[in-house]
Amino acid sequence: MSVCVRLTLPRDALQLFAREYHENGSASSHVNGVLASLRTGTVPPKPALRKRTDCQMVVQWTRKDFRHISVAQANARRGETDGNATSARSKGRRGRPRKSSDDDNKTKTHLYLENEDGSPVDEDQIVEMSRKARMLWTTLDEDGMAPQTFGQISMKAWEYFSRMMLADEAHDFLLLCDDGEWKLREWSTRSYPSWHRNRFTDPKEEATKTQAKGMTLPSRP
Repeated sequence: MSVCVRLTLPRDALQLFAREYHENGSASSHVNGVLASLRTGTVPPKPALRKRTDCQMVVQWTRKDFRHISVAQANARRGETDGNATSARSKGRRGRPRKSSDDDNKTKTHLYLENEDGSPVDEDQIVEMSRKARMLWTTLDEDGMAPQTFGQISMKAWEYFSRMMLADEAHDFLLLCDDGEWKLREWSTRSYPSWHRNRFTDPKEEATKTQAKGMTLPSRP
């Protein structure tokens, strides 16, 4: 009797392991928190799509709207009036243009982010959104799911990231578009490179590059 007990215990444990393996997809799901949270349903669902008829003050509702306005703004900055203009473009000031950063006047950089009344999203709101997004990107990185560029993000990683972001009522303005996603994707595509560079750049290597740029070759006699 005792021999039979010793033999059945390992078999029962093996059957339990096999059942959990097939239910969870793989044994590694216990390690990868992102995938595990998606399987177990702990990630909030995406909110329902908004209707444009209920948000008529929002100007940039589709990507097509966004592209048209972006082109118009670019033409205005170059001094063009319209596609049939015959006058010469206004000349810009001479000298090296001032460099801009991700934190430099966010409301002008992300004009496609609008409130329901059509006003631009406040800079403080964008800062808070950025803080949460960076934490989620760090979570993806810890699970080995952070892409080198945001355009390379996997479907599972996007599912986790977008659901976590869009379900937050503080970022409700992201939902004010036809598919409920493209504004988040556009903002992430612009903001992700800064986070990735800061996350993965070796400070010593960066210091070496900066020092090398500052060095000048000795003049020949």
